[in-house]
Amino acid sequence: MAVINITGPIQGGEGPMRPFGAMGAYSGRITKWLQKAQKDPMARAVVLRVNSPGGEVTASDEIHNEILRTRRVYDKRVVASFGGLAASGGYYLASACDKIVSNKNTLTGSIGVLSIVPNLEELMNKVGVRANVFKSGALKDASLGLYPMSDEAKKVWQSMVDEAYQQFVDVVGQGRQIPEERVKELADGRVYTGKQAKELGLIDEFGDLQEAIDLAARMAELPLPPRVVEYRMPRFLPMLMGSFSNPYELSIESFLGLQRFPTLQYLYLG
Repeated sequence: MAVINITGPIQGGEGPMRPFGAMGAYSGRITKWLQKAQKDPMARAVVLRVNSPGGEVTASDEIHNEILRTRRVYDKRVVASFGGLAASGGYYLASACDKIVSNKNTLTGSIGVLSIVPNLEELMNKVGVRANVFKSGALKDASLGLYPMSDEAKKVWQSMVDEAYQQFVDVVGQGRQIPEERVKELADGRVYTGKQAKELGLIDEFGDLQEAIDLAARMAELPLPPRVVEYRMPRFLPMLMGSFSNPYELSIESFLGLQRFPTLQYLYLG
């Protein structure tokens, strides 16, 4: 039995290799753990401990697809165990599991898409900053944030949000076997408690991590209690490969949210 933790915002890549690096659930790292479980004859079942507000659309989808591959190609049972928060992208990837186990007070759901494009025009005017933008097309700088978006740019950006939203609806409908129109009734972005989610068919059972492990063991016909191995980074590895940094360091780019380009997010902002 393998246990994999999906904790914090869902992001792409492998994640930082330093002791005070940003916390998060990195799709590259998690998919590698799933691939390890796929090839491990002792890991006949996998439990994903999800405690996440969601995150990047692509990263969530990468993990979701690897869960499906674990089940369909390698015939492993996969059970999601929800912690205090398993929303948006956290729920997206869990919908690929055989079963979902949740606490009654877990916050989950938040089926929807978010994308934030800042408008820094007034701030730049106040500090006296001007920018010259040279571009090859009218929409090349649509998400730059130096001035208000045009109606055409808003329409294009909204179309991408709508496409990602439909993908979320399809994934939940297929994974939970809920008709599309019913999913759309539930998918207005709100979160549900675990109790509400069970009544709506979004989860299967109430329980904690141990109960999720026992359920996965029964599904895989393993003896109880099962032998459990938690996949994670070696505790000493960040110390050896990284360098110490100030966990409270904050740049002006981070404060303004400019450290990344705008992306599509399956993210719950509580």
